Formats: sequence, C-alpha cells, structure tokens
Amino acid sequence: APNYFLYNSQTKRNIPANKLTIQIINSRMNRYLSGFAPSEGKLWTDKILDNPYLEIEDKFKPAVAYKLLYDLAEKDTEQAWKCFELASEETVEFLCSALEMNYDTDMARSLRQMKGATPLNLKLVRDYIVKNRNYLKGKLCRYIYDNIQLF
Repeated sequence: APNYFLYNSQTKRNIPANKLTIQIINSRMNRYLSGFAPSEGKLWTDKILDNPYLEIEDKFKPAVAYKLLYDLAEKDTEQAWKCFELASEETVEFLCSALEMNYDTDMARSLRQMKGATPLNLKLVRDYIVKNRNYLKGKLCRYIYDNIQLF
C-alpha cells in the first residue's frame, strides 16, 4: 500500500524506509500542511491550529509540531519570528500537546513558559529554538522513522 512518506508517484512504489531523507520528509510535510493553510505563516497567525474541528490526524500532530518549530529555526527570519509572536496561546498549546504525544515534555514545558511570559521575550524564544534546530530536525525524522507504519 502507498505510504505517505515513502510513496514515489513516478515509480508508483514505496521507497525503502532507509532511503527517507529530511528533504523528502520536508516536502511531504509541506504538502500535508498546504491542505490547511495557504502558507506556513497563516498556520501560526490565523488560529487554524486552534480549531477543535481541525482534521489533522493524531499521527501527524507531533510531525506538524516539529516541522513548524524546525522551520522557524531553519528560516530564522524576522518575519517568521513575528508569526510566532502573533500566534495565539492556543496555537502554541496545540504544538505543546503534540510534542507531549511524542513524550517531549521538556520542550513543551519550555515553550509554554516562554509564550506565557509577559511581556514575551522573543529573543529568548528565538535563541532557544535556533539552538535546538538540529534537535528538532532529528526529532521530526525520528518520529517519522519510528512510526512509518502508521502513514
């Protein structure tokens, strides 16, 4: 059966799981997220992730959280950080809950504390997420690898 992350539409076959790369994962996640918003920034700022009727399957939630946070670190632009700043607490809570689905309680706790601080210290958030860029990339890949049979 076609696997969301492994299926090659040109050969009409799944690639071996050991051939899965961050580039393929990123491409598939971008396609998946495009079904919910016209841009990644809109996922942060338009309260899309706040919607209780949002149809993101549970199996995708940790991948969505890692992808969005990884992209913040990877892009590291003022515009991207403005999106985090404008994100609702519910949007950040969606991400934190998704991280906890993958037992990543420390990062979830840190994000909650930073987003809940008044005033928001965006430099602290930025430094934390950028410093954890490789961790986020690794967690995204590991989550997909470890759960490939779900997709």
